[in-house]
Amino acid sequence: ISGQQSILSLPFPGFPHQYIIFHTGIENVPVPSGGTSAQATKFYYTKVDMNANAGTGAIIEKNISFFSGITAGKEMCAVKHSNGLDWWILIPTRANENEYYIVYLTSSGPSQPIKQHFGFNTLSDYTQGQALFTPDGKKFIRYRSNEGIYIFDFDRETGMLSNMVFVDPPEIEIKYGGCAVSPNSRY
Repeated sequence: ISGQQSILSLPFPGFPHQYIIFHTGIENVPVPSGGTSAQATKFYYTKVDMNANAGTGAIIEKNISFFSGITAGKEMCAVKHSNGLDWWILIPTRANENEYYIVYLTSSGPSQPIKQHFGFNTLSDYTQGQALFTPDGKKFIRYRSNEGIYIFDFDRETGMLSNMVFVDPPEIEIKYGGCAVSPNSRY
């Protein structure tokens, strides 16, 4: 399993000197073709207080399980809620599902995720990719090297994705890459 974007650190809402780190747990799960595959199946968070230990910081809660579900274990990203305090965290599920776990992080901690599904299935778990929000938070973009680019509208008030557009890039021999957006979110 690839580890790109599989750990996410955010300022903890309401606690100015604390951070919350989201990370995955991996285990072997059965696959339809037979055998097993290493998959991200559990999600944890760890809290860090940067004022502890005379300012050198300390872990104050470690490996707190907050949900289970098979995901790609990568391409996790976050954007500020429209209130400017809280966070939305998107975690793509594994391939062939095109579903996203959506977690709402407040000063009370992370919510249980809701799952949002789109009718267009991704093709392969064994691909490189990247996901991001535009700087203004209005779009969520996910690049998958063996597939293409998925662009969604994102509602920072409700945390819902909508209006998916798929961009199928021209065939090239080497398909590694990523995605980036201009600071003004226009390009």
